[in-house]
Amino acid sequence: MNEEEIIIGKAYTYFAIDSDSQTEADFFQWLGIEPDSFETIETIHGGWVKTWKITTPMTEDPYLHPMIRGIMDRLLPIKDRLIAFKRAYPDLDYELQVVLWQGHGTAGLSLDNDTLQFLGEIGALLDCDIYRQ
Repeated sequence: MNEEEIIIGKAYTYFAIDSDSQTEADFFQWLGIEPDSFETIETIHGGWVKTWKITTPMTEDPYLHPMIRGIMDRLLPIKDRLIAFKRAYPDLDYELQVVLWQGHGTAGLSLDNDTLQFLGEIGALLDCDIYRQ
């Protein structure tokens, strides 16, 4: 393989809250911050899911830890609001998502204790999707 054939990895991370009952205004009222995106998607069962999302940009040759840390830094100031929102509406789904397209070489995912504790306290799922290019 020569240099021209080297495939660079790429990744992005995001934190999402899914709900089938809350509106965009409800999210703002509870959390007090605007998301990077807010989507409404039809489910396979004919219902609708609204997704409030904070995301990083797609990054080539990523180092995942600072990307995840950047998401956490945005969420830490509203931790108590996230917990209260989830207590009021237990059907909310909180998820930290890591999406990685692996190039040549190795890719690693590490989470520090503060991130793990934060995700546990707010009741969030960690999901990591790794794809080969």
